[in-house]
Amino acid sequence: MNGVQYPQLERLVVEVSDINSETGIATVKDNFGKYHTVAAYIRRGGGRMPVPGETWIIDRSLGQDWTFAALISMQNPEGGGGGGDDMMTLMLMGG
Repeated sequence: MNGVQYPQLERLVVEVSDINSETGIATVKDNFGKYHTVAAYIRRGGGRMPVPGETWIIDRSLGQDWTFAALISMQNPEGGGGGGDDMMTLMLMGG
């Protein structure tokens, strides 16, 4: 060890509630019922924009603001719920 300490990475599992198309700011709700705002256009590793109804992991790996880190469960285009790995979603959400 060289004495360098790394802060614990803060992350949350959230559901996208809404995205303002003019500002690109998403409103998300975490497992504790708290709402957060996240810049939808900043996504670690790129990828597509988040969509309301999807479940994502957000973190602060790029600074002090929340950013989208990983998609957990996709929104079904027919509106039938998530299309991702449901078992992984349950594990990450504590179910």
